[in-house]
Parts: sequence; C-alpha cells; structure tokens
Amino acid sequence: MLVPFSFLSFVVLLLASYTEARRPTKNHVYSGCTSAMSKLTFECPEGYKKDMCYCASVEYQATLADCIDRAKGSEIEKDEALVEFTRSTCKAAKVDVTIDDVHKAFENATTNDLFIDVSKVRKGKTLYQPVKLTTESIDDNITTLRDITSNKLMSNVYGGVLVAYWGFIIAVATFINLFQTVAPSYYYSINNKLTRTWKKTVTLPALFGFSHSVPVVRCWNIINMSIPTRLESLCITGYLILFFIFHFTSLHVFDGNTQLSSRSLQISLYLADRTGYVCMYELVLTFLFAGRNNIMITATGWQFETFITFHRWVSRAMYIDVAIHSIAYTIYEIEKGKFAGFYHSVMMAWGLLGTLVGGIVIFFSHRYFREKMHESFLILHWIFVSLFIVGTYYHLANHHQNQWTYACIALWAFDRAARFFRIFLAGVNSKADVKVYNNDVLKLKVDYSNVWSSKPGFYAYLSFLRFDSFWESHPFTFYRSPVPGEENKLVFCIRKRDGMTGRLGATIEAQPNQSKMIPVLIDGPYGSVYPLHKFQTAVLIAGGIGVVSTFSYVERMKRSGSIKDQHVVFIWVIRNLSDIEWFRDEVDYLLADDSVDVRIFVTGHGQESESCSSSDEKYDDKTETSSLQSLRSKINYSKPDLDVVISDLIKDADRTIGFLTCGPGGMNDTTRASVTKNLGAGKAAVEYFEESFAS
Repeated sequence: MLVPFSFLSFVVLLLASYTEARRPTKNHVYSGCTSAMSKLTFECPEGYKKDMCYCASVEYQATLADCIDRAKGSEIEKDEALVEFTRSTCKAAKVDVTIDDVHKAFENATTNDLFIDVSKVRKGKTLYQPVKLTTESIDDNITTLRDITSNKLMSNVYGGVLVAYWGFIIAVATFINLFQTVAPSYYYSINNKLTRTWKKTVTLPALFGFSHSVPVVRCWNIINMSIPTRLESLCITGYLILFFIFHFTSLHVFDGNTQLSSRSLQISLYLADRTGYVCMYELVLTFLFAGRNNIMITATGWQFETFITFHRWVSRAMYIDVAIHSIAYTIYEIEKGKFAGFYHSVMMAWGLLGTLVGGIVIFFSHRYFREKMHESFLILHWIFVSLFIVGTYYHLANHHQNQWTYACIALWAFDRAARFFRIFLAGVNSKADVKVYNNDVLKLKVDYSNVWSSKPGFYAYLSFLRFDSFWESHPFTFYRSPVPGEENKLVFCIRKRDGMTGRLGATIEAQPNQSKMIPVLIDGPYGSVYPLHKFQTAVLIAGGIGVVSTFSYVERMKRSGSIKDQHVVFIWVIRNLSDIEWFRDEVDYLLADDSVDVRIFVTGHGQESESCSSSDEKYDDKTETSSLQSLRSKINYSKPDLDVVISDLIKDADRTIGFLTCGPGGMNDTTRASVTKNLGAGKAAVEYFEESFAS
C-alpha cells in the first residue's frame, strides 16, 4: 500500500499538468484570421448592434472564410475554425449563423469576383465588400498566436516532466526499498563485480574526494555548504539539466510576429510565461519535500535529510524562475511602454513582494544562518514563506491559477494536522525526567502513552513546555530504556548547546540534585529503520552523542534475539572517559553478555590518568567490580584508525556485513570513505548506512 500513497501527490501534480495542457483554447486558424482582420471595418447590417455586426455581415463572413481557406493548417483545424465562429462567437452574440451560410457568402464573393485587395483599403474606411488578405499577414498572425499558446502549453508540459522526473526517481527508490523489505537476505547478499562497482562509484562515495557531512568552507566560514552524496548529486544534476534545457527550448522567435514587434519582446514574454508556469510546479515540490509527515520517507527508505537536500535544490531552481519571471516581465512592460501603469497594479505589487521575500528566504536558508542562529532562522523562514505564499496567491488571482497555492496550503495544513495528531497519540501529558551529566549532557527519560513502540533510529521533535521555549521543537533520536522496570520509557540524550538546550541545561543545573520533571510534547516518531539485523556482521560506529542512534539498533537486536546469529561490533569514540557516566546503564546492558563486541575509544589527549583515577573513585563499588573490570578491557586510550578497523572487519566477514555510523561529520566521512575503499577487501557483500540530521 505504500506505493500508491507515496505517488499520490505526484499523480495530482501530473494531472494538474495535463489539465493545464488540455485547457480549451481558441482555434489558432480562427484566432489568427480574426487578428488579421481586426483593423478592417465592415458595414453593420441594419438592426444589429455593434458586437453582432460581424456575425450578420456577409462581407465579414466571406473574408473570414477566404482567410481560413488559405491558412496553413489541417482541414480538421479549418473546419473547427468555422465551428468556433458559428457556434461559439455568433451563438454568444445571439446571431443564428450556420457553416452553410458562411460557405454561401464565400462562394458568392468568389463567383462574382467581389473581393478587393487589402492593399487598396484605407485605414478606418467602412467596407461594403469582402477583403482578400495577404498570405503573409495570415501566416504571421496565425504563427504569432500559435507560438504564444504553444509556449504556455509547453511550459505546463515541461513543469509536468520535472515533476515526473522526481516521481520516476521516487518510484525506482520505492521499488528497491520494497525489494529490500520483501527479500532482504537475498538483496543484501548480492555481491558481484557489477554491484561492487555500482556501490563504489555511485551510491556510496561523496561527490568529490572526502567531504559529505563536513561542510566545504570558503570565505571565513561565511560561505559553506555540505556537498550531497554522489547519488544525490546525480539526481540533482539530472534535474538541473532538464531545468535549463526546458527554459531555452521551444521558444520560436521570428521577425513577423504581429503582437510582439521585436525579438526582445518575444523573448522576454516567452521567458516570463515559461518561468511563471514552471515555478508553480516547483513550488508544490518544495512543500512536498519539506514536510515531516512525508510518506515517501517510508516508501523509499531514505532519511529526511535526503528529502531536505532535494527541497533546497528545487527551491533554489524555483527562485531562479521567480527572478527571471519578474525581470522578464519588467523588460516586457518597459519595452511596451506600459510599465508606469503596470507598476502600480495590484498584481505587480504582490508579485514584487513575493520576489523580495523569496530572495530573503533563499538568503537566510544558507547553512551559516541555519547553524549560527537556528531559532531565528526558523522564525524568519516561517514568516517569509507565509508572505511568499500570500504574495503568490494575490499575484495569480486575476489569472485563475491559484490551484498551485491551494495545493501548497493543503500540503502545509496536512503536515501540521499530522503533527498535532502525533502529539495527541504520544500523550499531551507526557513528562520527562531530565538530569544533567558533566555539565554537558542532558538525559531525558520520558513517560508517554506507549501507543506506538520505539524502533531503532527513530527520532521525535520535543517541545518543552516552558515559558521561554514552549513554541520550539527540535529533533532528537530516542531508544527504549534498558533499565529493568523502565522498559516503557523513551530515553533521549542531548548535548547542551546554545539556545533551547542551553537554557534547559541551566534550569536543571540550578536544581539541588541537578534533575527535574518537565512536561513535554512529543511529535513523533519519524524516520526509517536500517535492516542491520539482516547482516551476518553488523558494525555500529558512533561518536559522542551519536551513540544514541547506534545503541537503539543493538537494543532492538538483543531484544528480538537476532543478535544470537550475528557478529555485532559496537564502536564508540568519546573525548573523555567521564562521558561514560551518562551512558553507564546502556554500557552495562551491552556488557551483560558476550553477544556484542564493545570497543570504546577515548581520544582526549593528556587526560588518561586523570580520567582513570576519577573513574576508579566513581565506580569503586564491590557490586560493580566485575562490570568495571570488563569495561576496562574494552577501552582504548587512542583515536581509532577506522580505515584499518573497517578493512579488517570486511576481510573477516563471511557473507554480509553492514556498517552504520552516527557521529561528527569528520567521522561519518571517514567511515564512508573507508567502507567505499575496502568494498572488495573480502568476500562478503558490504552495505553502508549513515544517520545524521540536516542543518
């Protein structure tokens, strides 16, 4: 059932594209002929009002029939042109004219040689005879209208193709994920030269060199960004190639255009229309990819970070369209000499507002602002995106094109409603027992409704009901407590930083026992589960607080019993030995039996003796002697050489080996690079997974 739901939004968008492309338009032959005849004034038969004259005028009918007969076009199109004149135009004017009447008028004028050449017609002169237009005038008028209409039609088609492009990628990813879910043992055991080459060159590595999680920094840390993985980059590159191709194809510019006298007028109008239509499709895609409650995450098995990456690039492409649309229409109005009036129009004002606030959104979405002022970034993002949608709505109001803004509002409303529903299911009276460790880590044990169960790698957005931060929500990974009697509690471990977590930490530290019960709202769960339990060898590598994610997988494997048939290696890299204090219960749980190969690396230089001494004092209890002794044997006071560790593990694996890493960007990138490098070091099939939150 995942596939239909995952593509529902794409189907809706494609149907919208088809509907726009099939929107009824005037027949080009008929419109071209009436345009060519627009400066001719025929006698108005007595008793007819001005708007009915042409339907009752046999001279007009004969001129129109001659124009249609000599026009370039199929016979079907010419027949439809006569139908549009008699059954649409004249019927609306309440004048009863048949196609036979038009044919009779044409035959009579031809037989009696009543046509006069258009070159002999003086401007403004009332005509009492039918007129023979020049073939060039007929062709130019028809071509002009055909090109304008065709450009709008192709703009909708291209917008639909861009949506279909992402739909195709999501479809392929969903099929692969379905394959992995239905036959995981077979899928992950595939290990031939082709699959290894595919992983090594496409799916696993960073785009260039080493960096993916670690941002590429330029200009004093102001211009910095994370580079998508190679596979993500290929998807984005394909989209951008189509994006640029579609903006500069099917733009027919010619000197005889009867409505747009210069080539610059034609280019500016065509580009303005093209970008205006395409950016509406892109706008809906940006909302679709940005939602937390995105069924495509479940369908594809991708992380939210991947969709946020696509969201950002589609947003950037969309704003390029917005900017080109605004600039091109401004040039068009200036050259037409109508800019003064257009500038003061309501449509122009709202369009200008949308362009300005859209630029602000793009500017403040840069990684520098997301990291340095995250809470301010969120507020600005909400405010200016709302203004952008309002500006778009009123800008499109006169064009009756607001189905796009309605779609965006619907997606936003659905996502918010789903969030409230998740909070309600988790329990609006949930409470967190918060304790601070080492003046650095907050550990929360949360009582919640237990309507849904904890799954490895899942995360939730927490809102602390305090007067200074109740409106904020931040994502944190959780796991089920391993402490006996607390199995129904969720555990969150949070590193103190500036902002909400810093303020919360200060409040807890002010308490006598550095702990406090705080009401929380839980918006979750979110995420997708990596099938580490299906690998003969599962290697989980964590750095610092990233251990929360890797532990959730081991806890689930131990609880389900799958760990009995696996070789599980649990690697945790920390700076100081004192970090174990806040994770002591979990470490003891891992060491309770020999099912997990625990390896702890302490990298703090010059702190080994001090840390060991404090640790001995802290854990000098007879009841913990054996546990402490086993823990000591697992600790290495050095930075791990991950390349060597990973190479050895791959060489020793028999059938399948899966790696999961969650830690600082440098560790993630090192692990990714090492796994990619050593794919063929052994005979086992190798997979790599990564947990990280987009910032």
